[in-house]
Amino acid sequence: MFWRLFDTSTLNLWNRLGYSVSVPFFQQQIRRDDFEKPEAPVNNTSATSAKITNTRETPQLLVATLIATVTFAAGFTIPGGLKSDGKAVLDGSAYFKVFMCSNIVSFFLPAFVIYNELLQESFLAIQTVALVLRFSVGGLVFAFFTGFLAVQDNKSRWSPTENMLRLLFSMLFYAFMFSSWNYNPHLARLKREGNICLQDRKI
Repeated sequence: MFWRLFDTSTLNLWNRLGYSVSVPFFQQQIRRDDFEKPEAPVNNTSATSAKITNTRETPQLLVATLIATVTFAAGFTIPGGLKSDGKAVLDGSAYFKVFMCSNIVSFFLPAFVIYNELLQESFLAIQTVALVLRFSVGGLVFAFFTGFLAVQDNKSRWSPTENMLRLLFSMLFYAFMFSSWNYNPHLARLKREGNICLQDRKI
C-alpha cells in the first residue's frame, strides 16, 4: 500500500540513488572513472574561430586605443607650452620637431589599427597588426625622449657619453621589440592546431 503512493519514475530514481541519500553514501556512488572520462575534442568550427579571433583582437584594440589617446593628448599639451599667439614655445628646437613627427606617426598607426579591427572583414593579418603596434610603441618611446630633450636648457644638456648611452638604450629597445616579432606563442599554438583561418586571415 505504501509503494502505491509513488509512481514508477520515482521508484527508478530511488533505485539509482540507493535507499540512503546521505552525503557520505552518495559520494560513494560516484565512481573514479567518472572524472577520468576523456573530454570531447573541440572541432575547428566557425564559432571556435570567432572566439579565438575575439580573444586575440580585444587586447590589440585596447593597446591601440590607449596609444591613440595618449598621442592625441600629447599633440595639444605639447612640451614647453604655447605662446600668447598660440604657437609653440619650442618651435625652433630640432628636438621639438622630431617629437612632433614621432607623435604624429604614433597617433596614426594605432588609429589605422582601430579602423582595421572595426571592419567586418579585416584586410590586415594578425602579424601585420602586431608589427604596426610595435612601430607605434617605438615611436611613442622616441617621442618621449625627444620631448624630454626639447625642454632641457642648453647648459643642462647631457654629455656625449650620456647621449651615447641613451642611443644604445634606444637601439636595444628596438632590437628586443622586433626580435620577438618572429615568435608569437599564440600564433605558434594556432599553427600547431591546424592553420586556423581567422576572418579570412590565413595564419
